Amino acid sequence: MLFNAFRNYLVAAEKYTFKLMIFCSAASLVIGLLVNGSSIPGYISVFVTVYYTISSFYLTGPKAVKINVISDLAIWFIYDILVCDVPSGIVDIVSIILAVGTIFRIRHDETSAGFRTRGK
Repeated sequence: MLFNAFRNYLVAAEKYTFKLMIFCSAASLVIGLLVNGSSIPGYISVFVTVYYTISSFYLTGPKAVKINVISDLAIWFIYDILVCDVPSGIVDIVSIILAVGTIFRIRHDETSAGFRTRGK
């Protein structure tokens, strides 16, 4: 959790460099496998944390970030199902619905403004 909070701060402060992405990914992988690496759900939680750490570096822009959040939440939803965590699964679904709605709003705003980014 500490590395994830550190990563989120760096991303928000726009100080998230390639070297820091590698450091945070390696730390999340090693610590995650030591703590959670004994079952399939444990591996999923490690995978999704490292995935989000790497994708936070490469994906920028509001639409790309929302798509990243949706894919991250979808994987967490699978984890929630495997560990029978219904409340977290419900929160993930609601968050996915809200993120999809935001993407449609961003797309509508781009179209209404008279420009449309193709493929993004």
